[in-house]
Amino acid sequence: MLISTVLMWLLIALGIAVALPSIWLVAEAMATPETTRWRRDRAAAGILRNLFFGLLPAVAAFLSAAGLLRVARGAAGIFVLVGVGLLLVWALIGAGGLARLVGERLWPDDTQSPLRTTARGGMLLVGCCLLPVFGWFGLLPLLLVAGLGIQVRGLFTRRQPPTATMRADHDGPGNDDTPLPEESIG
Repeated sequence: MLISTVLMWLLIALGIAVALPSIWLVAEAMATPETTRWRRDRAAAGILRNLFFGLLPAVAAFLSAAGLLRVARGAAGIFVLVGVGLLLVWALIGAGGLARLVGERLWPDDTQSPLRTTARGGMLLVGCCLLPVFGWFGLLPLLLVAGLGIQVRGLFTRRQPPTATMRADHDGPGNDDTPLPEESIG
C-alpha cells in the first residue's frame, strides 16, 4: 500500500469526523427548539423502532437510485446523485437527535448548552463509526438508517404544541415569557 493511499483514507476519515458533528450542530442551530426536541424524543423512543421505520425508505431509495443510474446518462445521472445526497443529508439531520440523546444521557449535569451536549454526543458517535470495518460498514449505515427513521416518523406523527418549559429551553432573545415593550406610534 502506497503512502498516498493511506493518506487518502486518513483524510476521508478526518473529513467524516469533522463533517458529521458539524451537520448536526448546524441543523440544531438552524431549527426551532421544538424541532430538535422532537428529534431527540423520537431517538429516545427506541433504536429498533427507528431502524424499522428507516429501513424501507433506505432500501427503496438505494434500489431505485441503482436502477436509475443504470439507465440514466449524462445530466440525469447527476440529478439522481443529487437526490441521493439530499436524502443522506436529511437522514444525517435526523441522526442529530441520536447525538443529542447520547450527549444528554452521558452528561446529564451539563444543562448550560444543548449545542455542547449535541457536540459531545456527536463526537462519541463519530468515534464509534470510525472503528475500522465494523464502524464503517456496520455502525455508520445503521446510524443513517436510524436517522432516516427518525425523520420519517416525524412526518407521520403529530407534534405537540410547545409548552412553557419547551420555550424556556431556548435562551434566545424574545423566546421567554416576558412581554416585549410596546412601540409608541407617533
